[in-house]
Amino acid sequence: MSENRTKEGRREFLKGARLAGGAAVVAAASRGVVASEPESAPAPEPEAKPKGYRVTDHVQQYYKTAQF
Repeated sequence: MSENRTKEGRREFLKGARLAGGAAVVAAASRGVVASEPESAPAPEPEAKPKGYRVTDHVQQYYKTAQF
């Protein structure tokens, strides 16, 4: 019978730990959130710079020095 109590105690502890961990995550995520009035119009998005490989001056310099 004491073995059965031990298993139940462990389960309850783990359930409580899971709930406490979830509450801590929610509290950390909501920290510093302040309600403000919504803006009337969204700000324009800045032009996106191209991503990926680009041949720049330093890349061309490397190509010149790497030639055999």
